[in-house]
Amino acid sequence: MLTENEIETYSRDGLVVPHVRLDSVTQTHMRKALERLLAFRDDVAPESLICPHIATSRLGGDDISREWFAFATQPVVLDCVQSILGPNLILWGSQVFCKPAHTGRKVPWHQDGKYWPIRPLATVSVWMAIDDATPENGCMNYIPGSHRTQRVYAHETSADETMVLPEQLRRDEFDLSKAKADTLDAGQFSLHDVYLIHGSEPNRSARRRAGFVA
Repeated sequence: MLTENEIETYSRDGLVVPHVRLDSVTQTHMRKALERLLAFRDDVAPESLICPHIATSRLGGDDISREWFAFATQPVVLDCVQSILGPNLILWGSQVFCKPAHTGRKVPWHQDGKYWPIRPLATVSVWMAIDDATPENGCMNYIPGSHRTQRVYAHETSADETMVLPEQLRRDEFDLSKAKADTLDAGQFSLHDVYLIHGSEPNRSARRRAGFVA
């Protein structure tokens, strides 16, 4: 479970990196599962592999979907989410964000609440690092405290077709100077609020940056 200090950090900043992490066996399994997933659907952009935990997502068969469902529902992850949402939890979505070296695309500044088709917006995103995630290879950046208004701000359609998402938050809606990097070692994970303003830069480094969000 999250500590009291971690719960306070989540409430204040909208994001927390727990003191616990995925064990080494799980990390190895996730890396191998990612290779299988990428090989199965090499026609899909690796930055946007949606719902691999559902067999009907066409990202793989039952074996692949069972792997990703197990990753999303690990006790160490569920315990942390329960610390915020309580014990009645539903896994309703997931996504693999895999930014290849040198070519990994940008995720524009946005709020998850703009895209999540649920009401009320009572959800937590868990960002699990399959690789080390650093500013050099395009880790997630966020605006601490931007979730507190519990509002989804105005987004606008972008003409940049290279971005992972089609819409981005209007720049007059937030202060970019307050941005922080969600730097994670492989095996670490962070939890963030549905209203948190966040995004990530392209991966221009020689190292892949892959993560699984549930």
